[in-house]
Amino acid sequence: MDNIYNAKDAALYLGVDQATVRKWAAIGKLHGLRLGRAWYFTADAIKDCEPRDTCGRPPVRAPIPLPTDHEKNTQEEDTK
Repeated sequence: MDNIYNAKDAALYLGVDQATVRKWAAIGKLHGLRLGRAWYFTADAIKDCEPRDTCGRPPVRAPIPLPTDHEKNTQEEDTK
């Protein structure tokens, strides 16, 4: 099964704001699933999305690696 990521994870990877990720998802630039008010994305969908702003320039921040399931579980345990 593919790993599933939220808008925050996708924004960190793509180097854009969460609002931009949600906007791209709403217009179909980034394929995802909306459940209520939250958006969820597969790793493949995030990697296939080319982060470009309206001027066609790449984002200021370089993409970071997406967290693995183990890393996500460890982060969740740390916050408890």
